[in-house]
Amino acid sequence: MIIHTKKIIKNIGIKFLEEGKEIINVVKGEEKIKFILFKGKMTTNKIYKKTNLKPRTVRQCLLKLEKKGKVKRIKGKEINKKVRYCDSWILKKEESMVKKVPENKVFAYYKTEHQNKGYRQHYMFFPKKIILNEDFISAIGFFEAEGSKTKHKSIEAVNSEPKLIKSFLKLLEIFGIAKENLTYRITFNKKIPRLIKKSKIIIEKEAEKVWRKEVQIPKNKKIKFSHLGKAEGKPKGEIIKYGSLTLNYNSVLFRSFLFELIKECKKNIQTQKEAIAYLRGYLAGEAYVGKKDYQIQIASNDENELDFLKKLLEKIEVKNSFSKKTSTCPKRLLISHLKSHIILEKKDIFLFHSSKEKALIIKILNYKNVKEEKRKELEKKLKQINQKPVFY
Repeated sequence: MIIHTKKIIKNIGIKFLEEGKEIINVVKGEEKIKFILFKGKMTTNKIYKKTNLKPRTVRQCLLKLEKKGKVKRIKGKEINKKVRYCDSWILKKEESMVKKVPENKVFAYYKTEHQNKGYRQHYMFFPKKIILNEDFISAIGFFEAEGSKTKHKSIEAVNSEPKLIKSFLKLLEIFGIAKENLTYRITFNKKIPRLIKKSKIIIEKEAEKVWRKEVQIPKNKKIKFSHLGKAEGKPKGEIIKYGSLTLNYNSVLFRSFLFELIKECKKNIQTQKEAIAYLRGYLAGEAYVGKKDYQIQIASNDENELDFLKKLLEKIEVKNSFSKKTSTCPKRLLISHLKSHIILEKKDIFLFHSSKEKALIIKILNYKNVKEEKRKELEKKLKQINQKPVFY
């Protein structure tokens, strides 16, 4: 499945430039100054005239660039103790410049009104075509299940399973969003220190070490911590001693683009492979797979999403039904047939979540009428899963 980026950008109602077009008139103040200085040394006064920016804006941009090490200041010759010639600026040689939209890219941009009758320019490069392979569709399914829908200026995804976090990071890499551009937070349940008998500081240090290794978080990126819930009482589920990792990327433009891309992707899911890919991401994030009962539950406040999931499950011949919405529980999809559970296991629906994969196998083995050949196959698979190191 291929989606053309221009179609998505048009749908969200912003401007764009195609490959080969100059971007100097669109970029922010700092970038404009870098373009001007690329030609050679220039005084502050000349930069004012060339960029058409306000003097104060130019001074602020030059100071920021100097602090980042992008430009070098050459002080003007002193006439006396109070007066000297205007400073000159040069661009560092190692600085690479992108003056035109690169090949196979689209440059999307828009501006917003700012204080003091000014404006801010927002822009981003996108690939010209987006190939929606199985991994990409799974990452979209995961974001639909676990991504934040309430934040208006950023995208945020959270989970305790490294495989799901890695799949979402791969999606971000397609759009040139590096790990250095993200913010990270590890969230713990307040019960954990009491249950595993360790202090908060030790728990945080251990979790940071593990997550940095699992997800390859850059050393220069600081990880924040938060502890939620009540400290007393029994845990409802598994004890997740390393917490859940939250990824956050602050960009209104990318947020609008991603939400529109998800809509387009869901419209174009047609084959069984595409349906399985989406379900792998969504169910790994949202499905409840208990070991003792005979049901898999998928809850959501969005009834349209549940209808969509129902169609995808029917596409892969998995029987399901709706439960009634109550005052304490939202409407849910229920999968409670042995044949359906076997199909889910065979299709590797919980490929991205080892503990849910294990729970599904135990659920199937709890049925008395499982064929002996299938029972042996599942027992062997369960043994292999138990031998693997557990992240939690």
